[in-house]
Amino acid sequence: MRAGRGHPATLGFGRRPVVGCRWSLTWLATLGVALFAAGLVGLGGCGEKMGIFEPIGLFSVNTYLEDATYPDTNPHQLTVIDGNLFVVTGDGALTKRNRNYTEIARVEGLADPSALCPDDDSDLVFVWERGARRIGVYTASDLTFIGTTQLDTLVRAVTAMVACRTGLAGDPNVAGARTFLYLADPEAGVIHRHVYYDFAGVSPYGILARSDGVGARFVHAPAGMAKDAAGMLLVCDADSNRNWVIRFDPTPDFSDTTPDTNDQDPWRGTAILFDQATCVPPAAADYTLGDAAETQRVASRLRERGPIVAVVPVRPRRSDAPQAGSTTV
Repeated sequence: MRAGRGHPATLGFGRRPVVGCRWSLTWLATLGVALFAAGLVGLGGCGEKMGIFEPIGLFSVNTYLEDATYPDTNPHQLTVIDGNLFVVTGDGALTKRNRNYTEIARVEGLADPSALCPDDDSDLVFVWERGARRIGVYTASDLTFIGTTQLDTLVRAVTAMVACRTGLAGDPNVAGARTFLYLADPEAGVIHRHVYYDFAGVSPYGILARSDGVGARFVHAPAGMAKDAAGMLLVCDADSNRNWVIRFDPTPDFSDTTPDTNDQDPWRGTAILFDQATCVPPAAADYTLGDAAETQRVASRLRERGPIVAVVPVRPRRSDAPQAGSTTV
């Protein structure tokens, strides 16, 4: 395991005396006014206004320095809960450690544990044991064993897990449940959704996404997952032709059903915008971070500007603010 510490960014200039800084700011302000004036003159004859220039890169940034290396026995995955590290390793152990990697508590005898996550309140730790195809539950305080649930054969190889109770409240089908648990399963091409009850364990409850489509609602190679401040899920699609992070509202969509009345309906989540849409209808890029396709109109405008444009405006900066609505893609 490696730990790192933040390192101030170097912007290509050394430290300057205060007088020099003031002179530089004055010079930059003068230059900015001149550029703005030139821009106004240029807008007189063009049919399309340009947006405000924005920096799109940094100069000579050294983001991290290696702080320390901690040996461990074939570590598979770790998560952080209340400032402590929880690690599953190839020797069949779940270990709680502090930030100096000193052991606090340990559970052994697990069957190839390969993924883990905390619950929404950081009280529990869920562990996927691939060798037994089951989920074990432990307290985050001292790793006291709570119970395990054997999963069905539809779950094959979980590489990432996340707990998220978004959509739980008001759903009469899961009254009394603690949270939803999502399992990224690239072998099955599915992100499974399970519901967890304190006294009944884990039960299947549809899926978040599947791989058999091309829109942003589909995840071809589900990998890492995280929950943002609004309770939405950020899902990495590791397909080399996509390399997207898709933002999902994981609330079960009860209109997403199958004709077979005897099977579990998918009730998938819905891809939602990261920020404002860049065109109507929104492009795949509006639902993702990465290399998703833009609209034809945006692409054609960039081609019209041609190589003489040295600086072009970028799209508005995305944020994690919750959206007013969601759109199915």
